[in-house]
Amino acid sequence: MYCFNKGCYHNEFYVCDWDMFWTRHPDAGKHALLRAISGGPVYVSDQVGETDAAVLRPLACRDGRLLMMKRSAKPTADCIFRDPRQEGVLKLHNVADYGSGMAGGIAVYNLTDRAQTFSFAASDIPELDAANPFWVYDWFARKAVRLEPGARFEGTVEAGGCGWYPVLPTGRHAALLGIVQKYVGFAALETVQETDTATLFVVREQGPLGWLADRSPRRVTVNAVDCTDLVQWEEPLYALPLPESGGKAVVVLEWDRA
Repeated sequence: MYCFNKGCYHNEFYVCDWDMFWTRHPDAGKHALLRAISGGPVYVSDQVGETDAAVLRPLACRDGRLLMMKRSAKPTADCIFRDPRQEGVLKLHNVADYGSGMAGGIAVYNLTDRAQTFSFAASDIPELDAANPFWVYDWFARKAVRLEPGARFEGTVEAGGCGWYPVLPTGRHAALLGIVQKYVGFAALETVQETDTATLFVVREQGPLGWLADRSPRRVTVNAVDCTDLVQWEEPLYALPLPESGGKAVVVLEWDRA
């Protein structure tokens, strides 16, 4: 009930924090994901010298700036009057800036001792325009599904498990994941522009990048350097394994006219 209150009520009055956690704990990964979608600050209570940096890296850039979502995470409407400790799952949603619009994400938590099925639609995130198609990306499985307006994504989460599903606008050509090893990697996008033949985006720092698309770009450049041959493709996920660096990346995807 604690996170229900924070999402439904506290967010209307102040920026929420979702408390501290230990990075060396069996549930540390679940807690890190919870902080990623929380929309608040992140702090831990590890003993000095005992912090597991690998647990925290998906939350922030190399300079320590958090990839924060815009508000406090809120439960989807179908969760509010059900006890997820007894049946079903807890689904939390939030949004972040994405170019001139918004992208979102849904974190799914199974608090029971048996596998649970679940579903959600883009319309479960109020800020998203549900009249448009979206890509849903299964962050842990590295798979994606395109959702047409009104369609629902369906999945299963193991007992005591969790899942993370960015929900991204399809755009003219591609949905941009941003830095793929970050939970909210799309929040690292500073600029997104599309024309009939190009998608340009600026990323806050360099690292492995990704996007979702129904077709391959003709050419890919990073800071004006041709990187087309580096692109790895596993339909519909395109990955560009750039080395991690503190510098910005200006990426241009060039497309043939459909």
